[in-house]
Parts: sequence; C-alpha cells; structure tokens
Amino acid sequence: MSLDKTSITPAELKQWLDEGKPFIVLDVRNDEEFARVRIPDRPTVHIPYFVAIEDPDGFVAEVEQQIPKDAFVVAVCAKGDSSAWIADEFLRPRGYTIVNLEGGMDAWEQFLQSASS
Repeated sequence: MSLDKTSITPAELKQWLDEGKPFIVLDVRNDEEFARVRIPDRPTVHIPYFVAIEDPDGFVAEVEQQIPKDAFVVAVCAKGDSSAWIADEFLRPRGYTIVNLEGGMDAWEQFLQSASS
C-alpha cells in the first residue's frame, strides 16, 4: 500500500479497518495506556516512546526486528504527538511506509463513542 500523506484521521482508520486494508499498528504509549484500549483486529507492536528517548538505536533495532520494512504501519500514541515524532524522526527516514493517527488513541476513542451514539 502506498500513501502520499503522513497522517490519517480516526474516520479514515475506521474505513481502513472496515475495508480490511492490511497494516501493522505501532503503539508507542506506556504500558497502562496500551492496556486500556487498542486498535482491533490488527497485528500490534508495542514499544513505548520513552525507549526511543532513552535508547534511539535500540528502539530502531527493536522496530526493525518486529516490523518488516515492506509492511504498512499506523503509529499511535495517546494524543498523536509522540507517534508523529517516532514516524518522522526514526521510521520514515529509514524507509518505512508509516502514517500517524491524528489525535492519537484519545481521538480514536472519541470517534468510536460519537459513532455509537
């Protein structure tokens, strides 16, 4: 899958899920946030963003070990900033096709709540 943008909205993500588009979720939230809510029905790699702060090379090595370069990746965090930083600074420059979820998982939860009411 190729894409000419760097982020997607929760509505676009829901459409991708409904259409069965293949992608891997890279979730960079902390363990507590990760345990609370996730993107359903997609493979998810959880590596907290603080790993990238403390050990950038180790973070990249872990991503490269768990996510193939030819995979399409959706990066998520709580509010969208940390995952955008990870995508822009670490993964897109290394050849990953990656988009950030705008507003993060907070926006995803709000979208799902508004869609169900």
